[in-house]
Amino acid sequence: MDGNGKVIGINSAIASLGRSSGGQAGSIGLGFAIPIDLAADTANQLIATGKAVHPYIGVFPLTIAEDAAAQLQDVAGAFIKSVTPGSPAERGGLRKNDVITAINGTPIISAEQLFSAIRQRKVGDSITVTYSRGGKTAEVTIVLAERPPEE
Repeated sequence: MDGNGKVIGINSAIASLGRSSGGQAGSIGLGFAIPIDLAADTANQLIATGKAVHPYIGVFPLTIAEDAAAQLQDVAGAFIKSVTPGSPAERGGLRKNDVITAINGTPIISAEQLFSAIRQRKVGDSITVTYSRGGKTAEVTIVLAERPPEE
């Protein structure tokens, strides 16, 4: 909740210390939440159709931090470890080892940020993906598809 009591997110995880060497376990005061607009969209879909759909592009990304990128002489962003065959990413021309650096002009500096940028959109939306391949930057337009149940 915000300072006015308005719901702005729903708790999804709480970081905690595990019990080790006889120590105490418990919350360390760090929590994670789903933004209320995403939660409300999912709830509305469930009410209307009995199921919720989520957008995806079909990549398995890893984060390349700035310091690692400098060592690799590459760019920071979401490194594509693999591309799902037949996915929007594959149809758009993205390949394994590309590094996604922006979505619609907004910088992407981690795999988590890539997932967040995609989740804020709807199935059928078009996004412009900026990526690096072999030291060259390019852009491609990708239409978000419905994430298959096994993804």
